This record gives sequence, C-alpha cells and structure tokens, in this order.
Amino acid sequence: MKINFFPYQAHCFAFGGFEIQMLSAFDALQKIGVDCRKTDFWSRDNSFDIAHFWGFGFPHYENFRWAKTSKKKIVMTVLLPYQESRLSGMKLALSRLVHRQRFLYEQMQLAHRIVVVNDVQKNVCCSYYRMPPEKVAIIPNIVTNNFFEAPASVPSKEKPYILSTGNICRRKNQVALCKAAIRSSTDLVIIGKILPGEEAYANEFRALAESSPNIRWIPGLDANSGELAGYYHGCAGFALPSYEETQPISLLEARACRKPLLTADRPYAKQSFYSGAITVDPDSVDSISRGLQLLRSKGEYPVSGDDVIFPCRDTSVAEAYKNVYAGILNE
Repeated sequence: MKINFFPYQAHCFAFGGFEIQMLSAFDALQKIGVDCRKTDFWSRDNSFDIAHFWGFGFPHYENFRWAKTSKKKIVMTVLLPYQESRLSGMKLALSRLVHRQRFLYEQMQLAHRIVVVNDVQKNVCCSYYRMPPEKVAIIPNIVTNNFFEAPASVPSKEKPYILSTGNICRRKNQVALCKAAIRSSTDLVIIGKILPGEEAYANEFRALAESSPNIRWIPGLDANSGELAGYYHGCAGFALPSYEETQPISLLEARACRKPLLTADRPYAKQSFYSGAITVDPDSVDSISRGLQLLRSKGEYPVSGDDVIFPCRDTSVAEAYKNVYAGILNE
C-alpha cells in the first residue's frame, strides 16, 4: 500500500505541535516499512492508494473531492473542539446547517476513516458529525523515544526549575504563567518561538521574561531534539496552563519523562495520560501561583511496566495507523 500525506497549510506560515505530530507519524511509519510520501503539489503522479489528510477545514475541501473522484481511500486525522456544555454541543449540531460547518460536515462524510486522539473526541465526531463509530479510530499523539530514555546529560542549573514549552501565544497563556512564577518565586524555563500574529502578546511576555531573574526564555529548540529532551529530563515539573488544547504533546513528553504536571482545569486535562496532574484556573494568576508551589513539592511518576503513556511510543502509533490503512483497503 502507498500513502500520500497532505498537510493542512504551508509550514512556512504556521508550524506547531500538530505539524510536528504529522512529521513524527510519517517518520514512524517509514521506520516500520510503510510506503508513505509527502505530497508534492507540483507532481502529476497519483499512483498511491490512500490520501491521508492532516487537519480539518477549508484548505482540504477541494482536494478531498478530487481524491474521492479519483477513487482514492481517504484518511483524515483531526483535532475537534471539546464540548464543554450542552449549549455548546447544541450550537455545533445546529451549525451543520450554515455555511462553514456545513462544508466541514460534508468533508467529514467523504472520509473512509477519521482518526482522533481520545474517546471524547470520538464522541464529538460521532454525535455532532454523525460518523459511524466503526469509521472513527483513536490513535494518540507520538512521543519520540528520547523522552522515554534517560539522557547522557541534562542542563545544569543550581536551583530546580519548572519547564514550559510551546509557541508563545495567548492560547498557551505564558504571560499569566510568568506572573505566577514571579509571585511564587519559582524558577521557570520557557522554550518556544513567537507564533506569527501574536506579536503584541509576545511583547508583554518578553517584558516579563527579560525583567525577571528567575525566568529564562529560550526562543526555540528543534522539536524532538536531544537538547529539548534534556530540558524535560532536567526539570522539577512541567507547566502548561493553556486555555485550549486537544492532546498537548508537551504534556505527553513531560509524562514520558515521569515529571509532575500542572495544567488548566479544562476538558483536555481530563485524559488518562495526564492523571494526577495539578489543575488550575487559567484566568487566575493566584491559582497558577499556588499550583506552581504545589508542583515544586511533587515527586516524579513511578516507573511502571504498563504505563499509560506507552501507547504514545512511535512504533505503537505507527502500527495503529498501519492497521487503519490495511482495514480500509480490505473493505
């Protein structure tokens, strides 16, 4: 079987956790011998069996229709909004009748398989987009092996530090995290590039980071690099008080390193991978500050032979995708 990967947007314009996930899955599939390729939009070669689209939205719509016309099998890995209340669920259901969501609903129906990261996302897919359960597969995000394995060295620092990683943007809530670190006298290391379009927010963040001796900002390290993994292994805990996430890879990476977690009291935090995490109110600097104090006192997760994080290993995720591909080709 031959698989073609279709990205959601040009990576020169936006690149984050979802794009890293797509590339990690691509590498993992090649590692186990699956013939997969990154789509060359200038190529006329359509000698592949499955079009695997990453992301859910207008950028894919016409290619979906062409893939269907060309009798290609279609797989789509999606990130869906959590329905935090009955009202938000009703709004999503009704939105199938209007412009944007109507097109997204039609797009969903064209797929042979939808891949989501957990059972809550599957429920949204089946309930609001009316996908048959057998057409929805649950495959978690990948954590590369260097986060599971102890590194040869970790960054030296006199005091234990709390780590946070991710693009600098309002959604990730680094300004409140910095204010909480200052208030609680917590040593904080933040690793992340400024997300395009978030420059005003980034200026507020930069002012806090550069004026506070207990905050260190590293404007970005290569995803999955040994240096990045070293900062995870060397930290005393990991903090991500985001307003909105689906299945944040940074929390998975910290969990693979057995580090205690702090995150926002939002639906994405209620996943088995993050069990035992300290949850805080992302709108409250006081709440985050108290959470940081508690995080510093927590020990690491114990080593376990059946750890909940093991399904996130690259080979496990690659085999799960391989089974999805084989399943639709055999239908």
